[in-house]
Amino acid sequence: MNNKKQPSCWLRRLPSRPLPSRPLMQYAWLMVPAVLTGCAATPKEGQRSTMDPLEPINRPIYRFNEKVDKYVYKPVAQGYDWVMPDRAERSVSHFFDNLNAPVIVVNDLLQAKFKSAAKDTGRFAVNTTVGVLGLFDMATDWGMPQGREDFGQTLGTWGVPPGFYIVLPFLGPSTLRDGVGSIADWPADPLMRWQPKVQPEGARYGLLGLKYVNTRSAYLGAEGVLETVYDPYSYVRDGYLQRRERLIKDDPGVDANRPGAYPEPSGDSGQETAPPPPDAEMPSPPYEGESDSGQAAPPAAASPLVAPPN
Repeated sequence: MNNKKQPSCWLRRLPSRPLPSRPLMQYAWLMVPAVLTGCAATPKEGQRSTMDPLEPINRPIYRFNEKVDKYVYKPVAQGYDWVMPDRAERSVSHFFDNLNAPVIVVNDLLQAKFKSAAKDTGRFAVNTTVGVLGLFDMATDWGMPQGREDFGQTLGTWGVPPGFYIVLPFLGPSTLRDGVGSIADWPADPLMRWQPKVQPEGARYGLLGLKYVNTRSAYLGAEGVLETVYDPYSYVRDGYLQRRERLIKDDPGVDANRPGAYPEPSGDSGQETAPPPPDAEMPSPPYEGESDSGQAAPPAAASPLVAPPN
């Protein structure tokens, strides 16, 4: 007998580590990361048909992406996770977060968030120098948490509607607005501005592959929630759309308790902290940015997780 009751916010049951930033939401490639970022509210039937007129096309693509993830992405991520130490995976996440800083700063300015732009610029300078090219997230410890702006959010901030929901082969959930926004972010993304005449093209693809495998490994063990819901496609769609709207509104809790945790080490023993029991309440999330009103969010009780991705 199918259980049609969706679980309460299952994200509270998961530990957290910082996911790699998402310069291009489509590059999450999966349907899983979109839903693993929040507990979605289910829209009414009329709203659903309005925002997802391509559902007859989207559902087969969603099933195709599931198969690709099952037989390609997930096995590769599992092998990567088995080989790479947790600390190394954290450093890879921090490195790509730092590479994405120019995208964040540009969109801070386009949204007239000048205080956030100054903070994110300072964060990039600190992590690039003291943090050894971003391998260590020193800026967060110094009171400069990770920003999370992209051009899709910029368009939404200035009133551009999301348009219809689409599922892209290999790439996963998006909307018309976020797709356009992802393309517009390319000029500020160092990996997209790669010059083959100066840097080897193979190195670029190697970095991109490392980024996406590392992002996928962050969600290992968290996808089981899709097995507990009656309609995974709707759950993924609603979670993605809700999260994007909350990001546009700078909701401080939008990325709380993100899945795929690699707990930060505690003390000097070098041992990883144990995850909380399944029914434990997670601490209040940090606000990964500061509003232009100058009011900072309360400090985080633990380092957030990503990742990744729109």
